[in-house]
Amino acid sequence: MNKKYGKIGAFTKESLSKQKPRPGLIEPEFLLSMAEVLAFGAAKYAKDNWKLCTKENIDLYWDAHDRHVLAYKMGEKIDHETKICHLAHAACNLMFIQHIMNRSSKQEARIKELNEK
Repeated sequence: MNKKYGKIGAFTKESLSKQKPRPGLIEPEFLLSMAEVLAFGAAKYAKDNWKLCTKENIDLYWDAHDRHVLAYKMGEKIDHETKICHLAHAACNLMFIQHIMNRSSKQEARIKELNEK
């Protein structure tokens, strides 16, 4: 028995909500490969240029994600242009999509709040 969470492996909603984020659980090599993709993109385009994308053209990132995953599944592990694993590219695209969706949700909530006043 785990005193903090009760039975090990049987997490409750309450016990999980008390946990703090644990970045140490993320594989460091995975983060480094994502950082390499981001550095390549910053040099090729501009630092943080992906943050300019909006919900209206988010399909660009979904398509890029899908291309990288498909390439990986078809046996091409490394992107020809960057020499970085396709999965790191796919992960970056998911990060971009999450950022865009979170930003859009916050903007929509703010607009709704202002309209209700």
